[in-house]
Parts: sequence; C-alpha cells; structure tokens
Amino acid sequence: LHAMARLKILTAHEAEGMTIYLRLLRDQPDHLIAGNNLAWVRAVNGEDLGEARVEIDRLINLYGELPELLDTRATVCLQGGDLSQAQADWRLVSELAPLGRHLAQLAICQSRLGEQAAARQTALRARELGFQSNGWLPPERNLWEGEFDALLRDTAEGKPVSGPPSGTDEGSPPSTTEKTP
Repeated sequence: LHAMARLKILTAHEAEGMTIYLRLLRDQPDHLIAGNNLAWVRAVNGEDLGEARVEIDRLINLYGELPELLDTRATVCLQGGDLSQAQADWRLVSELAPLGRHLAQLAICQSRLGEQAAARQTALRARELGFQSNGWLPPERNLWEGEFDALLRDTAEGKPVSGPPSGTDEGSPPSTTEKTP
C-alpha cells in the first residue's frame, strides 16, 4: 500500500495518496514512512498543517531525530510560518545528512527570514553539492523552484563559498524514510 500511496502523490493524485496513508496509519499507527509522508504531503499542499505538525512531532518523539523526519518537520514549519524552527531543523539535517536539497530548503528559509547573504551562500553550497531545482519532487518543485533559482540568479557568478563540500546528493545512501520513488 505504501508504494501505491507514493505513486499517487507523485502523479498529482495527492488526495488518493493521503487516503491510502490514512488507511495504513489506522492499521499501523506508528508506521514511520506513512506518517512521515502524510505529514509531508499535507505540508507541501498547505493542508492540515496543525495535524501534520502533531504527527511529525509524535514520530520524532517515537523514532528520534532522523534526518527525514526533521526535514518533514522543517517543511511543515516553513509552510506554517514557524521559520525559526524550520531553519533549526534544516541546519541539523544538513549536518546529519549533507544533501544539496536540504541546503536548498535552508537557503529558502534563510531568505524568508531576511538573511539574504546567508541564503545566497547556502544556495551556492547546495549547487556545489550537485543540487538543481528539478531535483525536488513535483509538489516541492512547485513551491520552491522559482525562489531557489532567484537566489542563484541574485548571486554573483564565481563567488566563493566557504568550506569544502562534505558530500554529494549522488553519493549519499538512501534513507529509510525518504519521500522519493
């Protein structure tokens, strides 16, 4: 059922995917992937953000601060306007699992907080790690692609970014709670 729910969400049938995740959670209330993905899809669709926050916080309390759970909570918080929590979560996620997409989301959060210089530097760092805005899943891409690309356009070409790359999207192991197909 999980694979079917994920397919529905990735093919723009979010309501059907959410229904399947809800059915999975009714039968297995602590299902890590179903709970994480349901909270994520609610967040990227801007629906039931309060419920999404309660569910993702419950999963973090149950399973610990796994990078994908923190990433989902950051998404919920960004969409709900809790930018400080979103920024804290994406900073921690970027330390635990330094993927370009996490840094790209952190850059957007920094930009929304008015930290433009930091946002541009973080966006460049995400690009150094191989991230491109088409690397987001379709619902995320619709939300953030323009914002991220604008950060890169606003940044001078060739501007150095401090610190060596600590990993790449391609070289990182897949997560057991990942929202990708």
